[in-house]
Amino acid sequence: MRADAPARVGQDPLAPLLLTFGLSIVLQNLLLEIFTANTRSLQAGDLALRGFNVAGVSVGVLPFVSTLAMVLVNWPTLVPVGPMVR
Repeated sequence: MRADAPARVGQDPLAPLLLTFGLSIVLQNLLLEIFTANTRSLQAGDLALRGFNVAGVSVGVLPFVSTLAMVLVNWPTLVPVGPMVR
């Protein structure tokens, strides 16, 4: 008997496909368990817990500061400065 998948599971052409698909799922889950990221957050202290209300909507200080920093860093790409300089 040969050591390939069709000889082990029979002559049906669907059987090797299902065997390969099943092995790929097992291998994918095994690799996911071994190499998955261990997500950790940075310690932001009290800043992560603070918030304020704007028109009845609670806004966190840390997300607000992050958004503000993103807008300031990307300001030249957000606003067309070329026509204003000329």
